[in-house]
Amino acid sequence: APKGVESKESVLKWIMVETRASRLSDFTLESVERALASFWKLGRSPRTVNTRREILRAFANWCRKTGRTESNTLEFLSKLDETRDRRRMRRPLSDEELARLLEVADERGRRVWYLTAALAGLRRSELTRLTWGSIDIDAGLLTIRDGKAKREDVVPLHPELLEAFKAGRPAEAKHTDRVLPTAVTNLTRKLDFKRAGID
Repeated sequence: APKGVESKESVLKWIMVETRASRLSDFTLESVERALASFWKLGRSPRTVNTRREILRAFANWCRKTGRTESNTLEFLSKLDETRDRRRMRRPLSDEELARLLEVADERGRRVWYLTAALAGLRRSELTRLTWGSIDIDAGLLTIRDGKAKREDVVPLHPELLEAFKAGRPAEAKHTDRVLPTAVTNLTRKLDFKRAGID
């Protein structure tokens, strides 16, 4: 994805500046460790530092696989403990919070989006790819394809979600038509959470 490419390119440009590397032989374990330590001391979370670490390790491994270097110089690059400094704690919504969110979403035409996320456990990328061909309304089943596990899963639909799909499916809907044609952005989600009084 373009955003992913941009992110990785940004990290590689950053490490070149931080280590003053002009060739791959300058890209050493010690120099990269110092750069990441400095980045962490700027107040970045361990998770953010570890994300950069993974990008750099993947780059070093690619260099080895393509014959640009003899070995992965960052194979033993240490990882920070994310459990000791969590900036954002993930947690499920309570029933009351979900009810408030659905009320806010209903006013703005986003109820089915949040309902599918909550009752089918779909990730945002899976929500955007969901088509009517994946939903068997008669059998009450949902087929999840190309998910994180890279397999096909068939799961039963929650009765409330099944009713929402029945009510929202256009009469002329094709198998390839998206169930949720308008994706909810992260900014919109944050605003909806704020409107619903969810921290």
